[in-house]
Amino acid sequence: MTRRPPALVLALAVALATSWATSAVRAARPSLPAMSEQQMAKVHAGKVVLLTRRDGGEASSEALVTGLVQIGAPHEKVWGVLLDKRHSVASSGAVKSVDVLSDATTPDGTRHMLLAWHLKVAFSDVVYHTKREYRAAERTMRWTLDKSRPNDIADTVGSYSTHDTSTAGSIYLLYSSRIDTGRNVPRWLEEDLTESSLKRYLQYVKKVSEGG
Repeated sequence: MTRRPPALVLALAVALATSWATSAVRAARPSLPAMSEQQMAKVHAGKVVLLTRRDGGEASSEALVTGLVQIGAPHEKVWGVLLDKRHSVASSGAVKSVDVLSDATTPDGTRHMLLAWHLKVAFSDVVYHTKREYRAAERTMRWTLDKSRPNDIADTVGSYSTHDTSTAGSIYLLYSSRIDTGRNVPRWLEEDLTESSLKRYLQYVKKVSEGG
């Protein structure tokens, strides 16, 4: 198995809408981000809008990445796409397989899933395991890295959530994560991977959910 340097592996995995972080997943339901009128106009036009914030300054390798898109479909239809491993594979040529190792719902209504991911990027294999917690009542799904298992990445934490809009028959899909690709990854590469691949995934979810 060919391995890439850890920092580059992190950057490549960002391209698949996963994320690397130094903080724990927040327990509170994610809130919609503050956006300018121009940004919200793009969202209402069906475009994906991404926001990147660096609390440590521009020199920091850690970033808070938020993606927002409006989808003309009900919440349940969107979650059907987000929670189906087949769409994780179909949305990206780099994801070779996603295996569900366990899937159970606890009495409090939380659905716990353990997933094994296999990515193929160029001539490199990347394998890692994530723990998901989906709360249907909150319309929120969070993920973290299962550090009890072997992984080719350092860490991952983030969430998806859906929110009502003022337009009947449509919802907002919000992606939020903290990403730390490491200081050895050029900023241009990090931004290109994040913007192009995350936008592509959110556009895929929108297209499938709307029946396109």
